[in-house]
Amino acid sequence: MKLPTTIRNGFTLLETILAMAILATIMSVIFAITHSSIGLSQTIIGVQAQSRQQAALRDYLQEVLTNIPSEARVTLFENDFQLMTLMIENPNTEFPSNGRQQVAKQLWLSGAKDRDGLVSLVLEISNQFEDEASTTEPSYYRAELINQLAYIRWDFYNPSRDEWSPEWTPEMGRPTQIKFYYSFPDYPEEHMLYFWIPNRTPPAQQTGNNNQSPQIPNQ
Repeated sequence: MKLPTTIRNGFTLLETILAMAILATIMSVIFAITHSSIGLSQTIIGVQAQSRQQAALRDYLQEVLTNIPSEARVTLFENDFQLMTLMIENPNTEFPSNGRQQVAKQLWLSGAKDRDGLVSLVLEISNQFEDEASTTEPSYYRAELINQLAYIRWDFYNPSRDEWSPEWTPEMGRPTQIKFYYSFPDYPEEHMLYFWIPNRTPPAQQTGNNNQSPQIPNQ
């Protein structure tokens, strides 16, 4: 007598578990690749943004420092964050305020720290001196030129001593060379921007003024 053939429908429990394990492995590989691609894209975007910010910083400092007029007063002092502030009186620049361009009388390039201890280089500009009594409406501008730095520092070349110094006062005259150093927390490499300050003819001896006001970089 011939026994009936058993017809099997579906999968066994072992086959189902094996299929789920293979599927989980494939999904984990896909997730890892996707996560790595997203991380790489974010890194590239961050590096590009950082590069643009550094280029804007370099261009703006180049405009400000190389156009320091002969009558300007330059001072470097320590601020409340124990970081150095470069102050320029009569910096020969303008800034936007109250819907129009204002002539700057004081300009500060100040180091500031956030709650995480990271450093920013902050630009501050005013159309009046601090203790000036004037009928002109006071205007003020503030912007971060670069942020999330590990540190910043300045060096000035002192021609009378033939040496670089981290100090500068108005009594020392008009600087001829300036270096600005900074670094990022995740990168030990130190960046340096060098600026040569050309001689300027006093206003009484000028036949014309072709200097253009520095353009504040977009934030």
